Amino acid sequence: MMKVSSHGIALIMNFEGLRTAAYKPVSSEKGWTIGYGHHSPDVNEHSICTELEAERLLKLDLEKVERQITAALNADEIEVTQGMFDALCSLLFNLSGKRTKDGRQLTPIQTLISYKLWAKMKKGDKYGASLEFLDINKAGGVEVKGLTRRRKAEAKLFLS
Repeated sequence: MMKVSSHGIALIMNFEGLRTAAYKPVSSEKGWTIGYGHHSPDVNEHSICTELEAERLLKLDLEKVERQITAALNADEIEVTQGMFDALCSLLFNLSGKRTKDGRQLTPIQTLISYKLWAKMKKGDKYGASLEFLDINKAGGVEVKGLTRRRKAEAKLFLS
């Protein structure tokens, strides 16, 4: 199974940013986040961590992402380069599940597979797939500049 490279981890750490005290990225969220985007029921408003703990939590979180990406790639018989894998892991790490038109809640991996990006990867259109990263930059239907910057960096990594 492929693993996120040091370049991929650096990209994720850069865009997530280190937060050693628990916070809510969006005030309406029920859960708390800490470190480099780590969230779990164990994190509460009083949680704190060191930089080393944050790195350990990120690597544990990425193991789940790596397994999900690998399973999806294998299921669709898609071969990827290290850069493609790193970019996909960064994207999945940053995704929330979306709702379908019929109201079903998708998991983040189901959401990723539903994007045009995945369809283009299945067709072997690496360049076309890289362009699709740029359309995954909205929250609540509104473009978010930070997501646009992240998606551009992921698209560049995807093509490397």
